[in-house]
Amino acid sequence: MAILEKDGQAIYFVGGDNYFSHPVGDDAGRRFALTSLMENGHVKAVELERPPLCIPHRTLMNCRFPDPGRECR
Repeated sequence: MAILEKDGQAIYFVGGDNYFSHPVGDDAGRRFALTSLMENGHVKAVELERPPLCIPHRTLMNCRFPDPGRECR
């Protein structure tokens, strides 16, 4: 997996394929892309927890299994 930021877009690649893109700064798009990559088996939670992303494990699990009334952050 690779993430490229170009011309105001964040583009997620799996292998050589464009998997998803969203405007830079779109936090909901970023959360969706990373959770989708995790749910579809392209990355593991532990890989997203390491640098350069450093996303806390609790955040990933909140996004993966959202509770009603709890926002994924």
